[in-house]
This record gives sequence, C-alpha cells and structure tokens, in this order.
Amino acid sequence: MSEYYHNLYSLFIDMSFYMVIGLIFTGFLHAFIKEKWIKKQLGSTSASSLVKAAMVGVPLPLCSCGVIPMAVYLRQNGASKGAVMSFLTSTPQTGVDSIIASYGMLGPIFAVYRALAAFISGIVTGAITELLDTNEPAPQPEKKSCCSHSSSETSPETDTAQASSCCSSSAAKPAMSLPGKLLEMLRYAFGSFLDDIALNFVIGLLIAALISTLLPADLLGTLNNPLLAMLLVLIIGIPMYVCSTASIPIALALMMKGLSPGTAFVFLFAGPATNIASIAVLLKVFSKRSIAIYLGSIALCAVTFGLLLDYLLIDRVISEISAIHCEEPSNLKLIVALIFGLCLLLSLWRKLRHKAS
Repeated sequence: MSEYYHNLYSLFIDMSFYMVIGLIFTGFLHAFIKEKWIKKQLGSTSASSLVKAAMVGVPLPLCSCGVIPMAVYLRQNGASKGAVMSFLTSTPQTGVDSIIASYGMLGPIFAVYRALAAFISGIVTGAITELLDTNEPAPQPEKKSCCSHSSSETSPETDTAQASSCCSSSAAKPAMSLPGKLLEMLRYAFGSFLDDIALNFVIGLLIAALISTLLPADLLGTLNNPLLAMLLVLIIGIPMYVCSTASIPIALALMMKGLSPGTAFVFLFAGPATNIASIAVLLKVFSKRSIAIYLGSIALCAVTFGLLLDYLLIDRVISEISAIHCEEPSNLKLIVALIFGLCLLLSLWRKLRHKAS
C-alpha cells in the first residue's frame, strides 16, 4: 500500500505544476477570445474551414462531451459536415492545458507531436467526411428560447439538452475592463473549468497510480505485435470517458510498465476524442454513416500516428521521459502542488455540494 501512495504522490507533484500553468492559459482563452469569433471562423462550407476548424480546435480546452454543443450549433448554422467533423476530431484530443501538461510529463517532442497529430487528424477526418458522405442540408435551429453554454467540460446529460437548443447569441454584454478580464480569467480557470475536470483528473491519477503499483513490469512488453497492442488500446479508448489532461498520467503509467510510446499515444488520441455518451448525442444530429466515418477516421489516424511515433521518435521520447522523472521535485513544485491540491479539494467540495442540493 505504501508503494501505491508513493506513486500517487509522485504523479500528483509532477502534474500539479503544469496543471496550474495550463489552467491559467485556459482562463486567458476564455476571458480574451470571444466565442463569436470562433463561430465566425468555422461557420462556413468552404474547404479552408477544415483547416480553420482543426487549427481553432487544437488549443481549445473542450472534452469530447463539452465540444458537442458548439459542434451542433455550427452544423445548424451552415457549417459543412467536414468542418464540424474536423472540429470534433481535433478539439477533444488536446487543449492548452493538456499540451502544457504533456510537455511537463511526457517531454517536448511528445507534446508537439500530440498537438500536430490532433491538427492533421482533424483535417483528414473532415476531408474523408466530405469525400464519402453526402452533404445534405444542415438541420435548421429550432425556434425556441436560447441557451448559453460554456467552453468547459459538461456532463453527457447537459450536452443532450444543449444539443437540442438553438444556442444562438444572447443580448450583448458590456465589455469588461482589463482588471475585470483578469479576474474572470482566474475565476473561470480555478472555478468553472477546474470544477468540470476535477473528478476526471482525480480518477485518472488514481488509475495511473494503480497501474504503476499492480501491473507487472513485463506484462505489456510481452505483446510483441505493436499493431495488435494498439488495436487493443483503441478498443478500450474509444468508448472510455476521459479528458485529454486526465489521460496523461494513465498513458505515462502504461509506458513505465512496458507499453511503447506509440501505443500509449493511441490511448491519448482515442480516449479523449470520443466516448459512448458523446456518440449517442451526435447520432441525433448526424447520420449513422457520418458517425461511422468519424469513428473510422479516428481509429485510422490514431493507429497511423502511433506507428509513426514508434518508428521515428521512440528512442528520443523514452529518453526525454526518463530524464524528466529522474529529477527530484523542486520546492517551487511542492508549493504549487499544495496550492493546486487545495483548489482541487475546493472544486470537489463544490461539485459534491451542488449534487446534494
């Protein structure tokens, strides 16, 4: 049991520092980048919208459920299926928070590779959708009272409700001053957004520590066929509900137990990109053919990028990860971990109190 707590402690200290940096950047995006601008960039049927959708999606901190309301809005307001599928593919895989956490936990090569794969896979999925799926007219938004949705992780039940609404822009709000935006940045980062990911983050850490403690060191190494290992991880990852940040410690623990970086990447790719709940909601807006193309494209891209990572960069990635986790945590990291731990406990308390009320 002491080994489990040691592994949990080490993972938490390592993750906390980069989580705090990522949360601050996430708050900045929320406070300073207007949602109306995002919708304007993606709400078209042009070929360039595929690239724009992937480019905008990579830094946005949305999970596979949180991305649905905006995707439905875009589709209902004229965006092509290709652009929407590009956005749906690239957005949940990464966010500014998970990119920074990937840099700190998995090294710069893995972090850049993960963001690049999310960008390219978004374009590929959108292009395949445009090529193979007839682009029937987009469904028109229902004429009912409008709802607002945050750019944060939401529950599947909330997404279902939001997906059926018109989600059009509400009355214009007065522009905030710079101090007001900075306060909103911190409020959102360590309030609303942290509330949305806190439980998943804790569960991810607990699972990662359990893997590090209980899984035999050579068990996964006995899978001599890397393609078979990736397909097994893909089958587990596609229906699983895990955000892009919470997937990092799990992938790291799997690599420490013998899984190749490419196979761990498949989990990092497929786990956050989809889940059963989001697929169920999407089936209400898109045809079964569209969803089949979407899932097939994700599976193809995940395995392709996983194989490429093992073929091109495996030695450098393993070297960077080993160097990172051989270091003793600095006093700064310990202080930041303490502060983040308190914020995390407050966030979990807020969620518990909200459910009880």
